[in-house]
Amino acid sequence: MGVNQQPTPSALPGTLVLQNNFPNPFNSSTIIAFTIPPGLANSNTALSVYDIQGRVVKRVISARLPAGNYAARWDGTSDGGTAVASGVYFCRLVVGAQQAVRKINFVK
Repeated sequence: MGVNQQPTPSALPGTLVLQNNFPNPFNSSTIIAFTIPPGLANSNTALSVYDIQGRVVKRVISARLPAGNYAARWDGTSDGGTAVASGVYFCRLVVGAQQAVRKINFVK
């Protein structure tokens, strides 16, 4: 699950942005795009997927990232590498003191 930094436009938003994953629902992998604003540059960044009971399923990103636009891929597996069951999951992005959450639908 890598993270790809996209070219950064000259004007980034002032707050953290977590976009809807694409595609959603998905059955093999999905892209999770987000933007880190300049005020949160180089803050601890964590992008994780949770099940509906609030348990961490996958830690997609855990790093300090500069301001910019990013895209990460989740392939429907857990931290242990096993395929997860079909259902609703939640993607949570935490950068510094800001956070955002989106719903993800995984269909096998």
